[in-house]
Amino acid sequence: IYNNCAPHMASNVIKAVTGQWMTDYLHPRLLDPLGIKLFCDFAPNGELEPTTVCMSLESMAKIAQFYLQKGEWNGTQLLKRELAEMVGKRHAPASLFDEETPLDTNGVQGYGLFGNLYESGVDFWGGMSNHGFIFRREGIVAALFGNERRERELRDLFRDCILFHSYETQLEPSEWYEILQERVSNLTLAPKGSNASLRSALFSGK
Repeated sequence: IYNNCAPHMASNVIKAVTGQWMTDYLHPRLLDPLGIKLFCDFAPNGELEPTTVCMSLESMAKIAQFYLQKGEWNGTQLLKRELAEMVGKRHAPASLFDEETPLDTNGVQGYGLFGNLYESGVDFWGGMSNHGFIFRREGIVAALFGNERRERELRDLFRDCILFHSYETQLEPSEWYEILQERVSNLTLAPKGSNASLRSALFSGK
């Protein structure tokens, strides 16, 4: 079942073995190479509170990309490949499945070292609808931050409306493409009633 014991245990194991808090230990080994800033509060008793970890949307996407690349970043293996591959594999069944269900059953939900396995890939799940998705078959990652309790609906919308239309599809010029081009040509960043935008140069060509 969902609980906060595991992050507390992992955090305190690092402190007991190295004498460093989890964030201090991870910065030179993982966070700095990935360019990630991690924010984590301390509890009233002075211990690190790992369930308060906060990161940016871009950082969540980088974490997903790091595991998609099996622990490699910019040509350097920061995490042993076999350890990276353990994340997102079904090591224990979710509580709604029978314990006798084989752990390697394809398409069955289960827990995989905080990379939760589901039918389309792996999901790093924060509070509310904050997610980092890994779609291994497609070689795609995505991050989604929001404040929405309909988690599965959001994930399914992304899968059905974006993911499934972003690969294995050859796009050819057509009537619809011409309509799209016409609509795009009319888009502008200029304020209403103006022909110029002070910010268009920031986005042009990107």
